[in-house]
Amino acid sequence: MLANAPARVYNTRMNTKILILSDSHGRVGKLKNIIISNLADVIIYLGDGEKDLEAVLTDLHIDICGDDPKVMQVKGNCDRDSFEEVTLIRPINGVRFYITHGYEQGVKYGTDKIAERAALENCRVVLFGHTHRPLKEKKNGLLLFNPGSVANGEYGIITVSDNRIAAVNKSLPKKILPGKHTESE
Repeated sequence: MLANAPARVYNTRMNTKILILSDSHGRVGKLKNIIISNLADVIIYLGDGEKDLEAVLTDLHIDICGDDPKVMQVKGNCDRDSFEEVTLIRPINGVRFYITHGYEQGVKYGTDKIAERAALENCRVVLFGHTHRPLKEKKNGLLLFNPGSVANGEYGIITVSDNRIAAVNKSLPKKILPGKHTESE
C-alpha cells in the first residue's frame, strides 16, 4: 500500500540534511546517541523499532508530528502493532524519495524489485532497511541507500542541495576499553 505524497513539499531550504535510521531493535541508547549527534532537518526511520523511535523523540522533546525536525517513518516487519504505512513517496527539497523497510520488496534477495517500483513512482532516491547491511549504490539513475542497522551503530546522512544528492553511510565510534573492544551504547 503506497501513501502518495501530499501537495506540501517537505523542507525547501537551500541545503536539507536528512538523518536516515533503521532497525534499532531495542537499542534505544544507540538511537538516542545518533539523533543527538546528528542535527538534521528531516529524520527518516525505516522501521523495526517504531517504539524505540517514539521513546527517544519523547525523551528529546521532539514532536513526532512537528516540522523541526520533520519526522517520517514506515512500518518494519517487526513493528507488528504499527499503524504506519509500509511505503511512503515523499518529495524533499525537490527530490522524490521512495521510503520503505524493504521486506515487501524482498531486498534480502536483491534490489531489482525495489528499484523497479521506485522508478514507476518517478523517484530518484530509494531508502530501505531490513538487511542490516549499509548500501549506497546507483542503479539505472536511482540512488539505492540502506543506512544499515542502528542496533550495530550504523546510520546514514543524505544532503539534498540544488537538486543534487550526497549520501554517506556512517557509524558510531567504537569505545575501546583496555583489553576489550565494545560498541558504544
